[in-house]
Amino acid sequence: MEKKNKLIILILAIIIVIPLAYFGISGYLHDLEEQTFYDGIKEISDIENKTDAAGDIIRNQTSPSNEDVKEYEIESINTTSTEILMLQDLKTKVSNESYIEFIDIQINRLNSENRTYTAMLEGSTIYEQYQNGQIGASKAISLMGDKTKEVNSYSDKTGEYKVEADSFLSVHTDMKEKFDELCIDEDFLYDQIEEVKATSVS
Repeated sequence: MEKKNKLIILILAIIIVIPLAYFGISGYLHDLEEQTFYDGIKEISDIENKTDAAGDIIRNQTSPSNEDVKEYEIESINTTSTEILMLQDLKTKVSNESYIEFIDIQINRLNSENRTYTAMLEGSTIYEQYQNGQIGASKAISLMGDKTKEVNSYSDKTGEYKVEADSFLSVHTDMKEKFDELCIDEDFLYDQIEEVKATSVS
């Protein structure tokens, strides 16, 4: 009888302890994933804030040199490439579908921004070739026109991804509130759609 009582107590302990342990571990893992996601987005956002500040300096100059503009474009290409890699890495560390969906939207936005800056850099190179007499005026105008169309197309696509992010966050208000609390760069939200266009080649 005593063995039977001990067995019943052991079974009851297992029935009670295992679910408690599961929920404890599950809660811990959820909190850890949430922390990983927000820390990752914050780190990437802080990088983007620095690029935005550099862009503001260029935009606020009355006539920046082609060299300064090219330097900014190269830095922007490098920064967006780094951000994309960081987001891809972050995506491997989370399993929450909402986090993954938001990361995918941001990767798409940054790919568009990267292509925009690449086209802008190509436009700056064309202008430099014209200034150095390597290409004539009519060819430069034609090539610059093509680059301007390309920049506008990628800028529009970037804007679409920003609208998509805004729509996503209007449904996931808890995420939006946390981003606001962390002062996440507005490019991760919906703002500054015209910013890239303002620096486009003309």
